[in-house]
Amino acid sequence: MDSPSQKVVGYNIQIRESGEEYTETIEVDTEKQTELFKVPAHVNVEQSNILHDFKKNLSMMQLPEKKICYILPLEMEVSTPEKLINDLDKANGITISKKSVIENKWTVNDEVTDTSALSEEMASFCENYAIYYLKKIEDTVKSIRIQTNGKKHRQRRQQIPYAVEFPDIPRDLLCPGGKRIASASDDWLCRQSGKEMRVECKVLSNPCYYYSVCETLNTCTTRHVRSTISCCEYKCLPVKAA
Repeated sequence: MDSPSQKVVGYNIQIRESGEEYTETIEVDTEKQTELFKVPAHVNVEQSNILHDFKKNLSMMQLPEKKICYILPLEMEVSTPEKLINDLDKANGITISKKSVIENKWTVNDEVTDTSALSEEMASFCENYAIYYLKKIEDTVKSIRIQTNGKKHRQRRQQIPYAVEFPDIPRDLLCPGGKRIASASDDWLCRQSGKEMRVECKVLSNPCYYYSVCETLNTCTTRHVRSTISCCEYKCLPVKAA
């Protein structure tokens, strides 16, 4: 840990997750009002670097392996740089038994073509990377699955005898190059092969990071922030067993 009098304070945090140990690095800049979490690959989670910019009220996720960055709103529960330093200092060297998990679900939105609205730190952080906005997923995916999985069809193989009303997948949930709409023709052709048209959703990335929150020296909590970035598309898939 560096001296708190410095503008940039660094921490190395030892994390044990699902039987695997790794070191997360945290850099806090009180002048620029930024926090940088560097998380190595671990337990089926790819390497990621997460930057919180409190002046812009934005966060950025950098995925070095994919050469992609994501922009998302700065979450309200994220500790300010001053509080984060204070809490990490309190938590240093003590065993914290209390833990909390924050789950966030996102989908990829538009690509960022104009970086002028970003801070200098953010623009530099993702220089030469493709940058996309993230949008929080509420119950959209669940709603689509319920509607599509609950449909009944009359099957006549000589023609397309029924009008299928599959719900369209919202454009901001759609996988790149994926099929957004399933027509009656798509469904009929799919059923000729003994399969069915269904929405398939997949995880694109699942970055996470840890930090400590302390009210007093003896009441610290380890906070685990997990993000799941997903997309969906229609596919002709094997029929699910009843």
